[in-house]
Amino acid sequence: MTWNEQRGRPLTGREQQVLDLVAQGMANRRIARTLGISESTVKNHLRAVFAKLGVTDRTQAAVLAVRTGLAPRHRHCMCAQGRVHMGQWCHGRSFPRRSP
Repeated sequence: MTWNEQRGRPLTGREQQVLDLVAQGMANRRIARTLGISESTVKNHLRAVFAKLGVTDRTQAAVLAVRTGLAPRHRHCMCAQGRVHMGQWCHGRSFPRRSP
């Protein structure tokens, strides 16, 4: 699929996780460690995210994600088990949202 054919398609779950962490200001290396994937896999996900959002860099992607609600601020929970969870539930328990 070409870049233009990707634009507007929905993000996969993993692409959404990567975008959320980019919006929080994480570098590729930290995203890779957090998600348990390689740094090159993070870069591949970012290329797909950029194409789908119609942006050319991580700053544009982060700004667009926060402005449109794709990646609300302070939505990330790193639980004691070392897993990344999106949303307000972590292992069946709610956790408080932090204010910006």
